[in-house]
Amino acid sequence: MKSCLGLYLKKNYISCTNFILLKTLLLFLLPLALIAQNDIPFKNHKKTYVKGNSLILGNTILGKHKTKPFNDEKASNDEVYMKYVDIDDDETTFSSSASEIIIPETANKIAYAGLYWSALYPAKKTTMLRTPTKVKYNHKGERESNFNSILIKAANQSYTSIEGVIVFDAKDEKSFKDDSPYICRADLTTYFNNLEKPNGLFTVANIKAVQGMPKGGSAGGWFLYIIYEDNTQTPKYFTLFDGFQQVNKKGLEITFKDFQTKYDGIISSNLVMATLEGDHKIKSDNCSVYNTSSQNYIPLNAPNRSAKNFFKSIITTKGERVPSSINTLGFDLIKTKLPEGTISNNSNETKIKFGTKADRFYLLFTAFETEIDETFFREKITPVATINKIDVKNNQQSFKDSVLEEIKETKILISEEKQNVVESNNEDISTNTTSQNIDEEEIKKYTIDGIETGYYLITNVFSNTYLAEKWTNKLIKLGHTPKSFVNPKNNWTYIYIEKSKILSEIKVSESKLRVKELFKKAWVIGINL
Repeated sequence: MKSCLGLYLKKNYISCTNFILLKTLLLFLLPLALIAQNDIPFKNHKKTYVKGNSLILGNTILGKHKTKPFNDEKASNDEVYMKYVDIDDDETTFSSSASEIIIPETANKIAYAGLYWSALYPAKKTTMLRTPTKVKYNHKGERESNFNSILIKAANQSYTSIEGVIVFDAKDEKSFKDDSPYICRADLTTYFNNLEKPNGLFTVANIKAVQGMPKGGSAGGWFLYIIYEDNTQTPKYFTLFDGFQQVNKKGLEITFKDFQTKYDGIISSNLVMATLEGDHKIKSDNCSVYNTSSQNYIPLNAPNRSAKNFFKSIITTKGERVPSSINTLGFDLIKTKLPEGTISNNSNETKIKFGTKADRFYLLFTAFETEIDETFFREKITPVATINKIDVKNNQQSFKDSVLEEIKETKILISEEKQNVVESNNEDISTNTTSQNIDEEEIKKYTIDGIETGYYLITNVFSNTYLAEKWTNKLIKLGHTPKSFVNPKNNWTYIYIEKSKILSEIKVSESKLRVKELFKKAWVIGINL
């Protein structure tokens, strides 16, 4: 008597061999699906605007030998019996490694110092037993819960105990049962600013990871990202994203925004990244940056990193490391300068994309840095004045007249035009602009002596004459013919590039203009109608 399964296979013309293959494939894909559902999406941790620069340093905490560097570039972490690196000759530590801090003498102070550490940690140790028919892994010793407590010391200092924030811990995630990764973060800004001389070897100790030969191999490391103020440097934008996210064949995209690059000249930009499990042997790990001019992604490469094997278990940073392993066995760290022209002039957003065609890797951290417009920078570091403050003496409403970045002032003033002023600290400001189907009754109308009757397509509005002139010059460079008028109701300068007595015509022009990122807040007003 045939089984129900046999009848089903016969009816649907599926062979038993194909069914077995299908079942095997599903079993293989299921863990990948589970992993993708249980990692932590990347989030913006910090953004700041500083005249200065940054540096990244770090090191691995695992290797083949306690103190000797590992330089076999062809080996993968699953082929090495992992041991803690411990270079400090201190009986109170079981793991320690160091990397050099090099801050220039022209630096004023440290604006931010963030320390991260991450490792695979399913148990204290894992052994592998290989038989003719199978491979068996045995965990020995339960992982400890205080993996967020470690020791740090700067040059010529004693160890200081710190406790970090747990960004992600996969202990209870079934999809991570073989490697149980974690990542922690600690803010060391105050620690370094209290030091007279922060430069020299910075040592991190007692980071926990699994030793031995676990399934897929072990990996772990730490890195310190420092942003320092330096008045000899150009103004820059720094934004930091962290989390724990698997990058597989689906890829991963991150968007950076809230900046304004220079309107002309060469723009210097950098990208900082840290990952786990970027094996040297397994190629196709890649990273690309979106170019707004060409509207496509540009694959990155760097010294010792090809575009088709970007994450390959190496650390490419400046300064000395102890140990100075060439192969860091599953831990990647890099700061790389983006090719000239990647970030365009007058840009306020860009994207990066990570991908792989083979094995997965884990993204821990990325930071984007770029030179920004001087006016935009001054506005960002100037305390925000009170909006809608009433001048009792003149019985008039006044806006802040400090130097403002063009786009943001536009947002604030447009909001006031809509009778819906919104104040925000470094976040996007909603302008409540209406849809493209605005009828004539919804158009804001003014009576202004000496201005021709009609509908005006406004590109920007300013309470500051200097900014109005700067914006006008920019429009001219872009090929427009801007004109302006002052509204006596609020003394603001309105800059427009087109006018018409027919509303439908001006609305068509508005729709075409607002497709461009620079003019997405353009709007129409009526005068003397």
